[in-house]
Amino acid sequence: MKRSVLLAVWCMSCAAVASAQVQVSEAKYTDAAAPLVMDGDLAEWDALSLPKIGLDRYQSLTNESSAPASGDLSGWFSCIADNSNLYVAVNVTDDVVVTGNHEYGRGWMDDVVEVCFDGDLLNTSKDSFDVNDGQVIVVGENGALKWLEGLVPGLIAQIPYYWDARGVRAGYRLTDTGYSVEIMLPMEILGKTSLAGQRIGLNVRVLEDDNQAAGNTQGVLSWAYDPELTSSWKTERYNQVAFNELIEIPQSAVYDTTTNTTAVSVGAQEMIIDLGSTDTQTLQSVMTTVHEKLHAKEWTGAIDALEPVGEHIWAKSMMGATALHNKDFKNAVAWLDEYAVQAGDGIARDWALNYLREFVLDMIFSEKYKLLFERKPFAVSAYVLNEHLRRFPADTQALSALHASLASSDTLDADSFTLFEEIVHSPASPDIVYDVKLAVARGHYCNGDFDRAKQLAEELVDSGADSRVILDARMILMSMPSPQ
Repeated sequence: MKRSVLLAVWCMSCAAVASAQVQVSEAKYTDAAAPLVMDGDLAEWDALSLPKIGLDRYQSLTNESSAPASGDLSGWFSCIADNSNLYVAVNVTDDVVVTGNHEYGRGWMDDVVEVCFDGDLLNTSKDSFDVNDGQVIVVGENGALKWLEGLVPGLIAQIPYYWDARGVRAGYRLTDTGYSVEIMLPMEILGKTSLAGQRIGLNVRVLEDDNQAAGNTQGVLSWAYDPELTSSWKTERYNQVAFNELIEIPQSAVYDTTTNTTAVSVGAQEMIIDLGSTDTQTLQSVMTTVHEKLHAKEWTGAIDALEPVGEHIWAKSMMGATALHNKDFKNAVAWLDEYAVQAGDGIARDWALNYLREFVLDMIFSEKYKLLFERKPFAVSAYVLNEHLRRFPADTQALSALHASLASSDTLDADSFTLFEEIVHSPASPDIVYDVKLAVARGHYCNGDFDRAKQLAEELVDSGADSRVILDARMILMSMPSPQ
């Protein structure tokens, strides 16, 4: 009996190891330009007779433990490479296609396709993307491409039109049984000049949402075994595609392939025009250097590397997000607010405003951000929001977030006191000064500096602050330890 149990355990362990092994699928490449238009119509793929790779790993994100029926959710993908690009087609069977419920950066909470790639397969166990890795999410609405999402490698940010500006193109189309997607990734993004005889890491995922309201994703259909769902920022669980077979393009499929770069949303087209010619070696060289610096957490170097394209509005978003990571808060807010004012469409503007708010809220509540900013998240978030409100005083959500930051602060260090002093000297509104002084009084109290805390609290009680601030100041005075 004991041997049977041990044998069963051993077999289960072997099965678990086997399920985690990297799967390698063969793919084809061509020396000619692939005759593909990125519009979501997969008809031209049929002429190429490419392998269809099934998406057969489902993970529920709700209490439902069983996988959906094939008619509810299933899918396959194909890929091919030419000398300029990698192309991926994904066909999804979905009985209820839900789109359009979320703002930019949260489109993944509806029905979407996500392609995650690793161009060089170097150090696949690293804890974040490097320069040749990435995540591209194709978001559709009303049967057409809405926008592309995906983390910028090296940043905690999804920036509108980032992938478009780097030459990524995509298409989206509804079908009788669900929807289909096409994605084109330039070789430069993968760090390649050709994929002939080469391998890349890949995971294709379909995120499922059957909730017509603004709900959350119910499950993920995936090619690779990824039980921790880390594919959106790590490459460790990716399978691999090997491009070992050269094929000739059928003459019947050849036509003017210059159209394969034209499928792009209106907003992205405006930003690309501002940026100039996006497929130039200059831009790709700049972005390669930027991402090398970001991966090494050399934030100042990344900002400096953006200088050749720094006059373009699109670059301001990258500079602002990078400056936040660099704790250069004044420039970060200035660049992001400049981007919000000058961006060509509402998506970009709303992203810039929301990114600031969400960044500081995550700073307060996320352990990852607390580690990044040591023990100063409340002072940092308050400073960032105050700087932002000086430019956008009508942003009521930012004002609410600022009050939340100030109300949540407790123990403070010297840098935090300095940040609060700067807010007092340049407040977005007079009322904010009282909330900052209350946070400073609370900080001194938590630090054990009761004399200074008492002095500030007494000043607030006798000031023109509102009743809420005065009440909290009196609570500090009432909490003072008795004299020894």
